Amino acid sequence: MGGYKIKTISRRDRLSMQQVRVTVLIAFSLGVIFSLFQIFTDYHEERSKLDSTVKQVLGILDQPASHAVYTGNQVIAQELLTGIFDYKAIIEVKLVDDRGLELAQQRGGEEDGPFRWLTDLIFGARRYYQVPLFFQPPPKSFLQMSSLSRVGELQVWVDTYPSGIAFLQRSMRILITGLLRNFLLSLILLVFFHHHLTKPFLRLQADLLAINPKKPEKTRISFPKKKQNDEFAHMVHSTNQLLETIEEFMEKRIQRIKETERLKGEISERKSRETDLKLYQQQLEDSNVELQRLLEDLKHTQAQLIQSEKMAALGELVAGVAHEINTPLGIGVTSASFLRDETLDLLEKFKDNQLKRSQLDGYLVKAEGSSALILSNLKRTSKLVQSFKQVAVDQSIHNQRRFNLKAYLAEILVSLRPKLHGSKCEVTIEGDDHLILYSDPGAFSQIFSNFILNSLLHAYGKKDTGQITINIEATTGSILLTYADDGKGMAPENLDKIFNPFFTTKRNQGGTGLGMHIVYNIVTQHLQGTIRCISELNQGTKFEITLPNSLRVAS
Repeated sequence: MGGYKIKTISRRDRLSMQQVRVTVLIAFSLGVIFSLFQIFTDYHEERSKLDSTVKQVLGILDQPASHAVYTGNQVIAQELLTGIFDYKAIIEVKLVDDRGLELAQQRGGEEDGPFRWLTDLIFGARRYYQVPLFFQPPPKSFLQMSSLSRVGELQVWVDTYPSGIAFLQRSMRILITGLLRNFLLSLILLVFFHHHLTKPFLRLQADLLAINPKKPEKTRISFPKKKQNDEFAHMVHSTNQLLETIEEFMEKRIQRIKETERLKGEISERKSRETDLKLYQQQLEDSNVELQRLLEDLKHTQAQLIQSEKMAALGELVAGVAHEINTPLGIGVTSASFLRDETLDLLEKFKDNQLKRSQLDGYLVKAEGSSALILSNLKRTSKLVQSFKQVAVDQSIHNQRRFNLKAYLAEILVSLRPKLHGSKCEVTIEGDDHLILYSDPGAFSQIFSNFILNSLLHAYGKKDTGQITINIEATTGSILLTYADDGKGMAPENLDKIFNPFFTTKRNQGGTGLGMHIVYNIVTQHLQGTIRCISELNQGTKFEITLPNSLRVAS
């Protein structure tokens, strides 16, 4: 051993134990901090989740509750409050009108448990929500729109215990998992550091003590097993090199000096590249400033183009209305002027006692024809104005009730029987016989009346026979209504414009071009659904309407 003695290192002072203590302390501290941070974040998320869930539930009841309070319907109000108790955290609900009178009220019991006191301390025993209810009555006339007014409020009390106990359970899992993780980490690190640090160091210490100082070149330190490429191998290799010769060490020193010079050259080149990079970066920043300015100019130009497009569309709509109304009004004015001239002429002859029976009969025939012409054109003008009102004014139909859809469509066919009687087309209604909707039946009347009249006008000639099919299908997620005829179909260039206002291929035969646009507005705006048209030349036309399942009344 060369006469050297070494002091035995206690387990407490070994590097492995020191590494374990430091690492476990750091890991434990970070684990506790992260666990507390996770619990704190989960706490705020749970509170936000409770508020968000309750507000979503109340948002669903906003419109139905407003309608129930406005109409004073206690049955519907009580049904709404009973349905909201599907969310078990709600323990009390009141529906109050604007005079403070209670229209409906529902109350449940609070959930209890061993940790109720703790959840009440963290979240509070219960939370109170108050939602004002507003309703817009139907307009009394076209020019006098009704205003939105407050009709009452919805008061809700929510029990925080279900959210609180879920939060406590998650927090307990987080803390227990963190403690177990740190304990396992301590054991693993203790074994790891002892195997990879303490044992190799003790082996290296023994080999160094075995070296003969007088003949160091005769001894070589062996490499530890499984440690051929780590720090211990480098230490052994360096020690063996020192034992060989000073000259070899000096040679390596010269090589290191040369390597240092080479690295200095690389550093100088790198600094030069950094200078070029900064210059390029400055150029990029200047380019970004210029691009930002161009982007602002582009946004300004885009806004101007959008405004121009809106004005062009409005001008086209007004021009279409003016053109459609001008023709029947012109005919009416001409007929009225003719009737007035004939009346003045007849009056003069009557005053001069020159009126003959034949002249009176002729005048009556002309008056009857002129008045009929005036009346028919005024009716056409009135129809155009009413259609334009439906296009220009937001669809706001409030006459809602429960009705069987298939039975109501059959009633529509009865009302259209005079139109269908003059054609050779047969209309068939298929599908669900028991589908009950709570909606505005007038909207469905407008939709399918326009479909059938469009088919009679565009799809078939006067002597053509045809088959029109209406199918009703109720699925779990939506309501699908299909209208199909086997008529002439449409050209591809007309299919894209089918829902545009004032687009018609039968303008000389009474078509206004507003019917399908009205149908589109009713489906998408009033009924909150979607509509699409499928058609090919000589292959018929099909309309598919998808409506939300919320219109359906549970059977």
